Amino acid sequence: ISFSSHLFRMQLRSTYLFSFLSQSLIKIALQLEHFFDATDHYPHRGNSPLLEYIIPVIFRLQYACGLRPQEVRLLKRADFDFGKGTIYISESKWCKDRCLPVNPEIVTLCKRYDAIAQTICPGHIYFFSSKNGSAYTHGWLTAIFHKCWELSGNKETSKSCVPYDLRHNFATCTLLRWAREGKDFEAYLPYLSTYMGHAWSQPFMYMLGVGRNTIKISMQKTIQSTFLEKVPSQSLSLF
Repeated sequence: ISFSSHLFRMQLRSTYLFSFLSQSLIKIALQLEHFFDATDHYPHRGNSPLLEYIIPVIFRLQYACGLRPQEVRLLKRADFDFGKGTIYISESKWCKDRCLPVNPEIVTLCKRYDAIAQTICPGHIYFFSSKNGSAYTHGWLTAIFHKCWELSGNKETSKSCVPYDLRHNFATCTLLRWAREGKDFEAYLPYLSTYMGHAWSQPFMYMLGVGRNTIKISMQKTIQSTFLEKVPSQSLSLF
């Protein structure tokens, strides 16, 4: 089957997928709004005073930029250029280092967090630094994600979703928007692939409905909502 045939099938299928996703938009938007609201109200920890500031920012940054969990965990302060509004991803899968433009509201959020972090933990190297100065682990990020999902009050079990689903959501929302706008996938897909740091053909898998679970599918339905007041719609409109 030719590349053009794949594109045609994907664009045709996207029409039906977009219609299906839109049917449950309000419900899923509320789930995500509840999740991020839970991150905003994460309990204070006396032995880790920076934690309550890290959690609201780390998941929003991952979601807004479509980052892999390890990429957002391993970010260093030196990777941020607040003046240019960019972050540099230097420890990426397949060694695909890249410099990413970031939505201005997310940049402002990160800048505010950094000022607080410098007060609590001056001289820290990792942007999201643990109390001993190291980067947080994969297990920590997953556990905090599950904890916030449980605190959110969403009915779906937290075990059915993982931090990586925020990245899937970024890719799928971008592709769905392109389908809605009639964009030329063949022309635009390389940009999305470069931004996300993977083999350029991989975005097909998002549009073709390859998913890990129902919560991931639920996250894919978030295209516009009141939640985007916290994570602005522009963060899904980079291309």
